[in-house]
Amino acid sequence: MPEARLLIVGGGDQYERLRSLAESTGVSNEVIFTGFASFDLVPDFIRLADLTLSTLRVSKATFEIIPAKVTQYLACGVPVLATRLGGMSAVLAGEECGVVYRPLQEFTEAIVELLSKPDYLRRLGRRASEHISKHHRWETIIDRLEEEFSQLCRGRA
Repeated sequence: MPEARLLIVGGGDQYERLRSLAESTGVSNEVIFTGFASFDLVPDFIRLADLTLSTLRVSKATFEIIPAKVTQYLACGVPVLATRLGGMSAVLAGEECGVVYRPLQEFTEAIVELLSKPDYLRRLGRRASEHISKHHRWETIIDRLEEEFSQLCRGRA
């Protein structure tokens, strides 16, 4: 997919290693590194994408988490290709939420497959945005917490 580009937003301890890897593998013209970006600009960068990635390896440390960046991607209406972490898949079931789960070793093929289906990616993006709006807005979460606290208090009365 010669027209595809990989946009890496941020910095951190892997920044130089990734730049070197892009250079040594001859793909530096297809990879765009922004370096650190203002938090206010992150949604604009996310919305540039047709597909976002969450490439965490499944381990004891990662299995039960939900990476915050995934909910940011979905809130921006951009689908996510992700490894199946237990915590994440318990909350974001899959394609009905805008998330496609694949093992890390299948990402290359999955990226090509998904990018070749722009209409499907747009549908996933709409599902993502709708899911986050319905289930993960602060107001919704606060309402759920208040209800759980009320039930706990009624149980003690």
